[in-house]
Amino acid sequence: MNRSERIRWGVWLLSGLLIGGLLLWGGRRTAITRPPSLEAQLDAAFWKAEAGEPLQPQEKTALTTRLTELTDSVPRLYAQGVVFQLLYGEGLSAPPMVYVQRLRQLAEDPWVRAYLGRLAWYTGQLDKARAYLQEALTQDSSCVPAYLFLARVVPDSACYWLDQAARHPLSAGQKAYLHQLKSRQRCL
Repeated sequence: MNRSERIRWGVWLLSGLLIGGLLLWGGRRTAITRPPSLEAQLDAAFWKAEAGEPLQPQEKTALTTRLTELTDSVPRLYAQGVVFQLLYGEGLSAPPMVYVQRLRQLAEDPWVRAYLGRLAWYTGQLDKARAYLQEALTQDSSCVPAYLFLARVVPDSACYWLDQAARHPLSAGQKAYLHQLKSRQRCL
């Protein structure tokens, strides 16, 4: 191998090492962070609010803005968004009863029934709330919100409902809420 070939090989080797190093080292620093999905953001805020933790004004405003994108094509997400807006949000674009009527039209979805139960509980209609929540569980035994809401609506059997909820996959917000309720109810 003559001198020019050795130089060419050396340049190729150094270039390869340099490019490889930049790709490995530079890729870690410039990772793209995506904002959380509307579903994840709403779920976290909803359960945080249910737990009585205050939402930061900018957090509430950002979520309220994103909730304007919400349609009823995904009933579970729509129901959670509507209940969040009715209980903790502001700036509804229509009277609250319009949203409640739409939820009633979507009530074949057990998760919608669970959120209707939450609204009934909020308005003091405990029998109606219990009926909605138990219907939701009859339709879908993995409807975690129904278990969590029943733990509040029927405090005498709260530990039972919380144990049932813990048997299902929970979001981070639901886990925190469940642990808070368990400690409040002094469940083992």
